Amino acid sequence: MSCSLSLCTRLVFFSLVCCPLSLIPFVSSLYFNIRSFDTNLSDILPEGVTRTRSGTVVLTKDIWDSLTGKQADFSTHFSFTIEAFDTDQYSDGIAIFLARVGFSIPPNSTAGYLGLFNESTVNHGPLNQVVVVEFDTWVNPEIDPPMQHIGININSLSSLVYDR
Repeated sequence: MSCSLSLCTRLVFFSLVCCPLSLIPFVSSLYFNIRSFDTNLSDILPEGVTRTRSGTVVLTKDIWDSLTGKQADFSTHFSFTIEAFDTDQYSDGIAIFLARVGFSIPPNSTAGYLGLFNESTVNHGPLNQVVVVEFDTWVNPEIDPPMQHIGININSLSSLVYDR
């Protein structure tokens, strides 16, 4: 009987202590930063009409109808979270953009330049030919509204329209 009681005690202990632990999901943080990639590696797998070129992903299909010249419609969905690690200081945010064919990310385009401009290209206006959806988490008083915002920028760091 003592052997049986010992087994019962172990089963009760296991079911009360160990089983609930198995319900706790095991998670770990994941961080990655891809500035460019080797097109010979399998880090990025193009599908459909995309291809890789010089460390970037290129949409090869025209976004307009070549017969009528009318622009095509498209939609996209994305989800992300911007979190600061052990601080209340954030980065400048994230920018999702459309640019002309051949647009190159200029050197020294970090921080408030959104990775799209630098000191010598920021004031080129229409020559930049870029439309940006900006998720701005750092207020730069020279160019930003006085709050964190989501903005639409055309050829510029300044948002034409924005919302909180």
